[in-house]
Amino acid sequence: MESKLKPLELVAIPLLLALLNLQNLANAVPQVPCYFIFGDSMSDSGNNNKLVTLAKVNYPPYGINFPERPTGRFNDGRTVHDFIVKLLGFEDYMPTFAESDGKNIFNGVNYASGAADIRDETGQHRSLYDTGARKFAVYGLGLIGCTPYTISVLSSMESKLKPLELAANPLLLALLNLQNLANAVPQVPCYFIFGDSLSDNGNNNKLVTTAKVNYPPYEIDFPQGPTGRFNNGRTMHDFIVKLLGFEEYMPPFAESEGKNVLNGVNYASGASGILDETGKHRGIRIPLNDQIKNHKTIISRITTLMGNDSATKSHLSQCIYSVQIGSNDYINNYFKPESYDTSNRYAPPEYANVLVQQLSDQLKTLYNSGARKFAVYGLGLIGCTPDARVVHGTKGTHCVDKFNEGSVPFNQRLMPLIDQLNKNLTEAKFTFLNPFGSIAGLVTDIPCCKTGGGGGELCLPNLKPCDNRNKYIFWDGVHPTDAWNEMIAKSAYSTNKPQEAKPFNIQKLALQKIQIHVNPK
Repeated sequence: MESKLKPLELVAIPLLLALLNLQNLANAVPQVPCYFIFGDSMSDSGNNNKLVTLAKVNYPPYGINFPERPTGRFNDGRTVHDFIVKLLGFEDYMPTFAESDGKNIFNGVNYASGAADIRDETGQHRSLYDTGARKFAVYGLGLIGCTPYTISVLSSMESKLKPLELAANPLLLALLNLQNLANAVPQVPCYFIFGDSLSDNGNNNKLVTTAKVNYPPYEIDFPQGPTGRFNNGRTMHDFIVKLLGFEEYMPPFAESEGKNVLNGVNYASGASGILDETGKHRGIRIPLNDQIKNHKTIISRITTLMGNDSATKSHLSQCIYSVQIGSNDYINNYFKPESYDTSNRYAPPEYANVLVQQLSDQLKTLYNSGARKFAVYGLGLIGCTPDARVVHGTKGTHCVDKFNEGSVPFNQRLMPLIDQLNKNLTEAKFTFLNPFGSIAGLVTDIPCCKTGGGGGELCLPNLKPCDNRNKYIFWDGVHPTDAWNEMIAKSAYSTNKPQEAKPFNIQKLALQKIQIHVNPK
């Protein structure tokens, strides 16, 4: 199928686009050939386990969020270096020196030991240099007087810190200024979410529909348990709102109340689409047109809270409006001829025109209601999900070709629309987003949970899912895991790659200055 794709078709969500290139993964090369770690308990991943020492933690609850559970890491999951080696492109974490053997040392070794220190005052860097090291990452000290343990034991230490010490680790610097946290301001005043099950966080819970997931094992890794999110933890937008500096996730419209609507609302609904009819065979859902009507209800409530229309208009103009929808218009409409006639009425390019024109009108409706910052997401290769592959067959390829070839024209028409809207609606800022991450080392073709619920693509209730959930792209037959959502959220927020975000990433969109004109009364 890859040979059939035109260049513009490569704009589909690379989560699934990357699946087309699985044959190349074996040749993936990290950004550096090896990574060596020297340090103390901040970095130790098991070197102290067999030593006679009080400084070892190979017991629960340490490692409670790590797939292999207690390994000797001094936290609930991974160290900063675990994350760094993944960002550098390594498939596995660096082995501890205590367990290093065979060829695994070619990629690097972790020598760190809890309770270790520098000992000699000077000379270490020169010694490493003389053994061949040439690239050094040397970390400063944090405000060690700000840890909970130190505060409880030596509470007077904080008063002894000199101003110059405030240049140390920002993690601990922030702890010193806890009194200011309540006044922290997010990068935008509010974040509104429109979409389908990729974004839904509970709006479908009380609807008569097969597209709801407020039962285990969904959100097995979410502190509140099942809330209606279609994965094992958080959605992409949950991660984005945290990156933007919000303290809380956006509430679902179904549960929004009081002043919490000032920060934003999530209107997304599983099985919904751009077209009102999409997903009707699944039961009640909230199409995009109705989500926009719900937003107008929220605007009225915001106006009541803020006291006047001008204040509301100014407030809304600085918010980000995220629109991630359209997959169901294919999965739960166009490619279900037994329930819908759209595939008989339209060829794929014509259907894409219908969808994008409808979406254009919907975006303009939001604009007319006060929206000025839009993050609009493209569609992924919907034929590469585990559910599509099992139900429709791949005929020797990795994906269901007709699904991808049918949906790709949507992105081809959406990107020019974003350019046109930026040109015509000069008070607003629109961006096209297509975030992705590295699939190296991840399970790409099967879901983490046992499926068969909903329309067949959802997890069956109360069955135990896979243990190594951070190694899977798909949680169920169509929805990504918490780990993948985190990866693509970071991409959407900060990528500088035009194929992932054009013309802005989320961070840059938040910084855009919007000039509004309030008509005098």
